[in-house]
Amino acid sequence: MLFTREALEQATPAAVARYHASRFPEGELVADLTVGIGGDLVALAQRGSVVAFELDEERALCAEWNTGVRVRREDALAAQWHWNYAFCDPSRRRAGMRLVHPSEFMPNPVEVAQRMAGLRLGGIKLSPMLSEGFLQKLGDCIEFVSYHGECVEALIWIGKQVKHGVFAVKVKEDGTSSRLNASVPLPTRRGACRFVFDADPAAARSHTLGALCVECDLHPLADSVGYLTGEQPVSSPWLRGYRVLADAPARERALRAEARKLGARVAEVKSRVRGTERFRWVAGIVEGARQVTAMLYPRERSVRVLLVEPLDAWR
Repeated sequence: MLFTREALEQATPAAVARYHASRFPEGELVADLTVGIGGDLVALAQRGSVVAFELDEERALCAEWNTGVRVRREDALAAQWHWNYAFCDPSRRRAGMRLVHPSEFMPNPVEVAQRMAGLRLGGIKLSPMLSEGFLQKLGDCIEFVSYHGECVEALIWIGKQVKHGVFAVKVKEDGTSSRLNASVPLPTRRGACRFVFDADPAAARSHTLGALCVECDLHPLADSVGYLTGEQPVSSPWLRGYRVLADAPARERALRAEARKLGARVAEVKSRVRGTERFRWVAGIVEGARQVTAMLYPRERSVRVLLVEPLDAWR
């Protein structure tokens, strides 16, 4: 395959591209409005006929080599649309940096969304860091996509076949997925129980933690966003579980005392608090050879630290 550095940094991982393609019916014509080097186009072409657009000549040449599909060097929004399905990735980079303001995207996602409203189904891939207000203006179905434990994108689905709502989607290597629905409210918050669980970032970003809590009999940990707690170990692709060994205030003397009791050293620091740099000293806690993880979390106006071990470490 042929790449340019900037286009490769922007390209969709193959498994995620297969998920994108799976949302469209087999055999139906799908338009890829912003081909780039062809990451999504490869998967779309494997499921049926495609029409491809790319304004940048170098990227278009790469995409044709990589996919075997002829790429039209023209503005997709200026073309006459004769398809019912389309996909678009308007995000752009400049000098190796991701552009963050939608007005700098090409094409403008607002214009794309307006054009896609008449389709059966259209998808727009965007940064998950964009505000919920902006994303909701584009469409009534938002998916925050997880891949390899990272929230890699926000997908906006538009058109007559859209199922409204906000979802978290976890993509597997084969392009299949599992999903959570944001319609389930969070249960009551609690202090640390015997076990604590670090939720997938896409579940936290999409506000679907309530569904996880109901499914796994868990509660949000104090005032954190993304830590859940419960009395029993549970197994879920959306959660990484830990056994709680100690719960201490985020003060060095108190935490060292707890580590000394355990004969432990902090091998990893995880945080759900703002201004984590204030607690750099946590990584320097060494009071023995037993390796533990320190998890910082907010409780009311204070910060506390859990010393924990991964579930696999003690089973």
